Amino acid sequence: MTADIALTKQAAARRLISSAVIFARVEGDPLAIHLLAASALNMLRELLRGRGPDYVARAMIEGLFRAASCVARGEPAPFPTDAYTYELLREIADGIVSGHLQSVDDINVTGRSIEFEHLKHITGPFNFLKHADRDPLEHLNESAFRPVETILHAVCAYAMIFPDQRLDTHVANFAMEHVEDLDALWSGEDGA
Repeated sequence: MTADIALTKQAAARRLISSAVIFARVEGDPLAIHLLAASALNMLRELLRGRGPDYVARAMIEGLFRAASCVARGEPAPFPTDAYTYELLREIADGIVSGHLQSVDDINVTGRSIEFEHLKHITGPFNFLKHADRDPLEHLNESAFRPVETILHAVCAYAMIFPDQRLDTHVANFAMEHVEDLDALWSGEDGA
């Protein structure tokens, strides 16, 4: 029997992420881990859509804002930059110093979304099962699952929506253990 408990979207995302981490810790099925984390990420992405830029754009803006904050303090950018990116960081840093840009929310994003392209390796396996009726004989290669990367994306999205809410300790510890994977996650390299 289950209790009659009202479940918020935040609580559902938290539980899905927590379960994905627990399964990852015991080397559970990569499909199950990927799907748990992808379910949380997809829900969180939908919640973010009503708050401005999509998840990928917001993550990139937050990264640029943090890096520009370093430049504004006279510190080097925390990641290698090309001329275009450094000029962008310098422009954001000037806005921070002048007081025109006080937070990530002060930066406007224009142009087409790259969210689909950036996350298709995560949403692909999720949609394979979600839309099973479209091609019942289709198959999915086991190498398509990215359980750790998918968990890290879900953790990032959760933090964007609920910045003052801490995730369970085992989730935070998992994310810290895989923090080096975050560089690959946002640079477009293959994730963990």
